[in-house]
Amino acid sequence: MSGKSWPVTLKHTNRAGGKTRSSFRYGWHQFLVDNRLTVGDTCFFRALRGGEDHELKVQVRKLDGSFVD
Repeated sequence: MSGKSWPVTLKHTNRAGGKTRSSFRYGWHQFLVDNRLTVGDTCFFRALRGGEDHELKVQVRKLDGSFVD
């Protein structure tokens, strides 16, 4: 990731039974493309303390077992 940032929108949707679903929206596709992520890659997110905006540090384990961060 080389310290680069990708603004991504987090969307919350209320589901049946009072459950909430959260998903990454706008900006997520660009993150996938820029980091050449494919099906089977795993993203690990760590929340960082910050100001008004929330910030996540991401580490990616590629399908071949190598790590990208």
